[in-house]
Amino acid sequence: MGQNSSTPKPLVVIVGGGYGGLSLAKKLETQANVLLIDKKNYFFHNIAALRAAVNATFVPKIMIPYEFALQSGRFLQGTVTKITKDEVIVEGYSKGITFDYLVIATGTSYSFPSKNYSKNMKDVGSAYSQIQAKIKEAKSITLVGAGPVGIELAGEIGFAYREKQITVVSASDNIIPGPFSNELRDSVKQRIKETFPKVNLILGERVIVTDEMKETLQQTLYLVGNRTIETNKSNKIETDLVIFCTGSKMNSSAYEEDFKNSVNQDNHRLKCKSTLQVEGYENVFAIGDCADAGPTKAYEAQLQADVVANNIIQIDAKRLDKIKHWEISRYAGIVIPLGPEQGAGQLPLKSGKVVGAKVTSMIKGGDLFCSRNWKMFANRNPSNEVTESNYGIIKEEDLFQFIQSSKKQQVNQSNVEEEQKKDE
Repeated sequence: MGQNSSTPKPLVVIVGGGYGGLSLAKKLETQANVLLIDKKNYFFHNIAALRAAVNATFVPKIMIPYEFALQSGRFLQGTVTKITKDEVIVEGYSKGITFDYLVIATGTSYSFPSKNYSKNMKDVGSAYSQIQAKIKEAKSITLVGAGPVGIELAGEIGFAYREKQITVVSASDNIIPGPFSNELRDSVKQRIKETFPKVNLILGERVIVTDEMKETLQQTLYLVGNRTIETNKSNKIETDLVIFCTGSKMNSSAYEEDFKNSVNQDNHRLKCKSTLQVEGYENVFAIGDCADAGPTKAYEAQLQADVVANNIIQIDAKRLDKIKHWEISRYAGIVIPLGPEQGAGQLPLKSGKVVGAKVTSMIKGGDLFCSRNWKMFANRNPSNEVTESNYGIIKEEDLFQFIQSSKKQQVNQSNVEEEQKKDE
């Protein structure tokens, strides 16, 4: 996949530094001029975030400063307000960032503590310290939503605090919706029943969110204090703490307008060819949740990064016979840890084999990939260091000087002009 050192490198702008975006930046940073843009100054390992809600030792493990991750690639901390086929608009800069290749990896948003939106690392610890304290203080906790997040969080709290009453409420008739087997669901429910007798599942009932609750949630990430919540079936639940484990939303606002003909209006994802090029564009790619290329988990986003890294280099070198194609997985897989020692999973095999606590803990439950990600992204063990440097803060003049000097199209034009002057 290498390039001749004398060949100008293309400028690749990557919007979004999640699993796919950061993986791609690292794969390309020696092959291209890379600019990674994210509103945070750190990679957030949300797979382990629910553990961090009850275990303070996990908080530093779920943040990897981009400063530790990139060597030759550049990072810009900023909020992207608009993405077009020609430029990326970042809040606070007077003009757009142009590129040779663009990769959209904006991901999804989800409720705290599954995901976190603090722009700086120093604020993350405070947010998780607060929810740790509220969970510890509460005698009765209600989790709204019985998808993977709600079920995993019930397991984390149940493991840490065996005496607490935990109620999981969902409008769905079963837990863990999606293309998974009932054998998996039954296995998870049985393990909850046996291991965490204080966890109560209320399925097929919707929590009535009152105006007061909505108003409070505009100011806070969860509801604190003794209250009675009610379901649409008149079921009343006394609780001290309500955490919402619902509401996954595509981060599509920046690209929806200019890429409207390439957006799947049903899910707000970008329609892609098998090369992961956005339909209708040769130099624009999408990876991760925002790519309409099948269900995308963290490891799949990283595999998509492999495909796009290869394809950008091969397309740029006009070696089209070496293009790779993304194949959507035919079989659904998922691992649901219930704390560090319990859980179940469904392997992505034709058989849909369901595995128990031992395999779940081995795959995910114990370390939740923290050490793996630190090694992969930062080449070191998890650190307790919380960086407060100005890494990622780039002055406008410096940013656009980098853009101008890094774009292959601009470099080639400069070379032409130099040759013309020699001829004169």
